[in-house]
Amino acid sequence: MRMPVGLQQLVQQLKHPQWYRRPKAADIVHNVVPDSRTNVFANSIVVAYEYMSRFVMAGSWSARLDLAKREMQEICSLPNETFELVLPTLLLLFKRPETKVAALTLVDRLGSRLGPHKTRLYLLKPFLALFEVRASTKLPHAPKKKFFFFFFFFLIL
Repeated sequence: MRMPVGLQQLVQQLKHPQWYRRPKAADIVHNVVPDSRTNVFANSIVVAYEYMSRFVMAGSWSARLDLAKREMQEICSLPNETFELVLPTLLLLFKRPETKVAALTLVDRLGSRLGPHKTRLYLLKPFLALFEVRASTKLPHAPKKKFFFFFFFFLIL
């Protein structure tokens, strides 16, 4: 079976050895789906792709955390299907030693977006692990006020 000429050209562009010359997600989606500028799902895929590509290319975990903080409002407004594609990048921030304490700043917004059941499902274990580490070692530590706040936050859920 022969591919359409437009699709062949797209594949060739995606195989370009210089990554910055490859087409952006928005260009691909808008060329494949002609009315995608009004299609909410197509636009959300573009937003998720651009966020995840910046996340992967960020130089350090603290840079990734800063990116997540800046983009949190837009990420939380994505449709459920697209949000679930981005969620693993956010959960990684709670598991990395470099960012797990600072990632607590994301819990409020992320918990609101996830809802009570999914917040417990995704965030309770990394949260408790943070304080287990605190009890067994001196590094890293979280302030006691935050511990009690988040402890009661999870109890209320």
